[in-house]
Amino acid sequence: MNNLAQRICSAVILVLLLVVLTHSSTIIPVKATVISILSLIILWEYSQLFKSRFFQIFFLILVISELLSAPFFTEYIEKTSSYLFWFLCLLWALILFQVLTYKKKSVHDFLILICGYFILLPFVASLFFLAIIPGIFLYTIIIVSIADSAAFFVGRIMGKNPFIA
Repeated sequence: MNNLAQRICSAVILVLLLVVLTHSSTIIPVKATVISILSLIILWEYSQLFKSRFFQIFFLILVISELLSAPFFTEYIEKTSSYLFWFLCLLWALILFQVLTYKKKSVHDFLILICGYFILLPFVASLFFLAIIPGIFLYTIIIVSIADSAAFFVGRIMGKNPFIA
């Protein structure tokens, strides 16, 4: 299967999942199951960035155990959310610095682990909250789709390296 056919198949599957998730009569356990499966796929794909098998397995165990324990720490998160916000702002500044000074040989598995943990964990957790209110979930998908399409066209027009389809 060529790249375009694979992208079309993926898009069709994701649109069908989106319809299931945004339909108001879909019960919450079904939504949670679909989001859990999507989250595991996302985590598995991200774990493929690691060169070391140890970091791949450690990352998956770390994020999955954190997601399973999240319901027990919601009160703590509410009390410390402002500190968490500033910590994540500093993390994004670090990520920006890493992107601006990117060299292929300088990316270490530990940095990939830290960035993935603090980016993917809140993302996956927020998917569960978005599934409860379908309107917000649909608006989020629309905004992300517009941003993704805009980034594609800007990159195609202004990018340094041509896109190979």
